[in-house]
Amino acid sequence: MSYDKYGRQFLKGLTKYRVDSKLEARAIEAILQSLDCPRSLAVWLMYKNDEHQQIADLEFVPQHYNSFEEVRDAYAATKLLSKFTGLNLSTDLAEVALQKFQKYEDLCKQSNDRFRSLSDDPNYTGPTVWLHDAIIRKISEVLGEFDAEEFASSADWGPGASTLIKRKDASSSRKFQREAGITLTSTPCFHPIS
Repeated sequence: MSYDKYGRQFLKGLTKYRVDSKLEARAIEAILQSLDCPRSLAVWLMYKNDEHQQIADLEFVPQHYNSFEEVRDAYAATKLLSKFTGLNLSTDLAEVALQKFQKYEDLCKQSNDRFRSLSDDPNYTGPTVWLHDAIIRKISEVLGEFDAEEFASSADWGPGASTLIKRKDASSSRKFQREAGITLTSTPCFHPIS
């Protein structure tokens, strides 16, 4: 039996298994108690008193702590239950995830826009120019020249599903027989090759 097949069976078994809520609470308490910091006490009190939304809304600010150990323990306490499905929350986790995704996509777009128009930035002087140019040189050195023929000859099927093919049908031969599709933003890359 392959590891992948074994792993999927193991995970299926886990979804059927439920830990007794008293044992669960004792484990959470023991972990938070072992961290022994003000944040872990706060998280435990919120959990114990069913203030689960407050746990989900906790923000972590490293600058509020005086040492690496304090940062480490407070961060661990803050994030311990962040993926725990046993919290009673008033928020839709999928919606929150989409909002965060959009927020960070917007930040990346802003950064990309800034890099595309650096000459308009009044802070783009002296050491900033040198650092930016050094980064560009290093990336060019690592990537080398783009060769369309090498790119085309190196292309191959990935190991998994796509937007058009389910994972169970994701063998190379089946992918070859079906339309695999590409993203709209990838299309311009293939016009010069075809």
